[in-house]
Amino acid sequence: MLWKVRCSVDRIGDFRIGFIRYVRAAGLDYRTPYALRHTYAAFSIAAGVSLFALARRMGTSVEQIDRTYGHLLPDAADHERGLLDAFDAREAVGAESFRRGLGAGE
Repeated sequence: MLWKVRCSVDRIGDFRIGFIRYVRAAGLDYRTPYALRHTYAAFSIAAGVSLFALARRMGTSVEQIDRTYGHLLPDAADHERGLLDAFDAREAVGAESFRRGLGAGE
């Protein structure tokens, strides 16, 4: 859920009241805006967002994201192996096509 909250530095209390109202309207138990940062990070990781992209979006380092949320990536090594295997298979097909192309001209 996205919303636009109008507040100024001298009216930060208005932001808190608005935030609480939106949290209740969403049917959630009270939580701080900072807690939602963790929810955003966890959901982003579950959706497959790269740690690099997530770190940039959240204004922190990949190392900090890994330290804080790395436990949410237990299958990361399997996922990476799958990506590399798929790349290798594509490269093998491309190399075979290239070799056949070289042999055709002889």
